[in-house]
Amino acid sequence: MFNVVSVHLMKLSIIIPTCDRPHLLERAVTSALNNGGGGCEVIVVDDGVEKSASTLSFGGDIKVITTPGRTGASAARNLGANHATGAYLLFLDDDDVFQDNYVRDVLNHISSTDHKVGACNTSTKTFVTSDAIITKSNKLKHALFGAGMGFWIERDYF
Repeated sequence: MFNVVSVHLMKLSIIIPTCDRPHLLERAVTSALNNGGGGCEVIVVDDGVEKSASTLSFGGDIKVITTPGRTGASAARNLGANHATGAYLLFLDDDDVFQDNYVRDVLNHISSTDHKVGACNTSTKTFVTSDAIITKSNKLKHALFGAGMGFWIERDYF
């Protein structure tokens, strides 16, 4: 478990998969950079074939990883997770943005619990945590929390 003092020193990886939508991606990356602060790394996984994310200038320190193209959002998220260095992974779709202080609130919640996975309603900031939701018979893709729920997971648990 993390204590409140170390929560801002803990590294969080924000993973943003994208596919040929640079006009949306810029907004998502700006949101992640502004919301994440210095304790987060931002990873963009470019799964497109027509409009390369690597040509964009984001104005911040981000990693851009390129797939062979059109591998799918899940494969892109997995690739981003493989390149992440953060203790926790937080996923953001390229057509979404974080609410103000969302990442800080997630980090504060993570620091106050020993759960390895959780979700937060993106509009009400209501937290749901449970490590029991993922088992061999109930894989992550079947245990997601539903629409409007951003989820995080401990990288080693992922």
